[in-house]
Amino acid sequence: MAAQSPLLGDVDRVSSPKHWTRSNITLGQAAQWGLAETPSGGNAMHSYNLALHHNVPWKTLRDSWDVIVTFCSEAVIRDVFKLYNYGCAMRRPDRFEDKLAMIREAVGPGPKNAAGATYERWMQRMSEQMENLSPEKQIDTDEGSELINIVIWQQWNILEGPKENLRTDDPGSDGFDDFRCLGRTNYSRFERARLYYNALKTLVDEYKKVKAGFCSQTVLDTWTSIMSQALDQSRTLRQETLLSFDNQSWERVNPAPRGKPAMPNCGGDDYKKMHWVKRKQVIVVGD
Repeated sequence: MAAQSPLLGDVDRVSSPKHWTRSNITLGQAAQWGLAETPSGGNAMHSYNLALHHNVPWKTLRDSWDVIVTFCSEAVIRDVFKLYNYGCAMRRPDRFEDKLAMIREAVGPGPKNAAGATYERWMQRMSEQMENLSPEKQIDTDEGSELINIVIWQQWNILEGPKENLRTDDPGSDGFDDFRCLGRTNYSRFERARLYYNALKTLVDEYKKVKAGFCSQTVLDTWTSIMSQALDQSRTLRQETLLSFDNQSWERVNPAPRGKPAMPNCGGDDYKKMHWVKRKQVIVVGD
């Protein structure tokens, strides 16, 4: 069985963890709230699955993971893994965390050899050299699947809401979904998520700029420092749980008039439905 890479590359989003506790609403209830079409026949009691909205977009989590594992310090890799894995069902997480640290030490750049290859080449080595590592450092297929799940799905990063095609303010898979506007109750949580996102986005953007150039330990130290500061501000997020649907956090808006340009993620028959946006509240920080 081939050893798996600790990098995620362009892997697509996987389904959310099955062990998470989700809101239990029926299709009939969803229709009453304007979340779904009025059910026909005896379908009103069928269950209705709400959308799970990421604060930090899953693509940013995925892309930044590869930069972190390849170039940041062992301490940062361990802390990021703990932040992502908390509350997940990964088998033997301590063992996997140690594997990540050993792989980084064995294959990644260090002060003596960083300048010997480009950033892009160092990242390629993280995948190419896995077969040459001793068995205790190799990632098996099950661990590889679990890794994808924990990097893309964390309960602290998720809020239940209307389907994406019913939201006019959904930023998609690349933008931060800012829920700080919902009020004071969870403002600190969303602010910590935003600060963490800013750090991840910085790493992804900087890597894209320099990847063709030769690696610099000074740059790697800067990236490690950025992540260390972000983790100091955000590591308590791992204690947060998925936020269940609250219709007080959303407001319905009229469907787009016919003949108008399509709203983001909305089109076709969706014009017949109500659209949703986050309910904005006035917040005075520091009160």
